[in-house]
Amino acid sequence: MTRTTVRHRRGVVLLTLVGSLLGAGPASAADPVTLSAGHVDYGVRVVGGALRSQVKDGTGPTVVWREPGDVRFRLTAAARTTVPSSSSFGFLGTAGATTWLVPQSQKADVVWLGWNTEELTPASGATGTVT
Repeated sequence: MTRTTVRHRRGVVLLTLVGSLLGAGPASAADPVTLSAGHVDYGVRVVGGALRSQVKDGTGPTVVWREPGDVRFRLTAAARTTVPSSSSFGFLGTAGATTWLVPQSQKADVVWLGWNTEELTPASGATGTVT
């Protein structure tokens, strides 16, 4: 098994775990959608009076909310880079090795992942204290 495969599996496990902890439902799509470019957020919102963990797919002309198990993220060659030589980046692998990076600002042909914090408002039915 390669390092890339291990990292990919860890990422899938992490996203699955986060979805489970936040109450995401089971996958419902027979063929999950693969997103490889554009803006995508992971967020919690009120659906049918209950908190739901979902993926906000803004890659098309209309926003679509999807179940986490129905989505796969794919990094294209545009996300490929090399591990810097600084020891601070050693967790990414050996200096000079190939790695894939999701940037903090939007880059053409790379999926741009973020956190949606706009959905939980008093108008959405969210109540309680915020700490």
